[in-house]
Amino acid sequence: MTKEIVIDTTQLDEDAWLEFPDFGFRQYFLWKNEDTGASIAVLDFEEGGRIPTKHAHASNQFMFCISGEYEYTDSDIVLGPGTFYSNPKDNPHGPTLARKRSLL
Repeated sequence: MTKEIVIDTTQLDEDAWLEFPDFGFRQYFLWKNEDTGASIAVLDFEEGGRIPTKHAHASNQFMFCISGEYEYTDSDIVLGPGTFYSNPKDNPHGPTLARKRSLL
């Protein structure tokens, strides 16, 4: 049996998106390890969507910007199409703002 994972993102189940309307984004988990909490997700921010507070994660964070313009406002980091972002475990970051609709 193979351990590879293949997901066709054109075939995502619309009902599986988690909606965060107060913050202007939605999240779709492509993969999640229930034992460790590690995950891979798609984030879809509407223009003006945001994470309003500085926060940290219990694991390393990796993000790839597929489209849009997404800003980490305290550090002046702006992600655009093709930009890769990495943030180590427990490192505070944010707040963030989607300058344009952003798919991450």
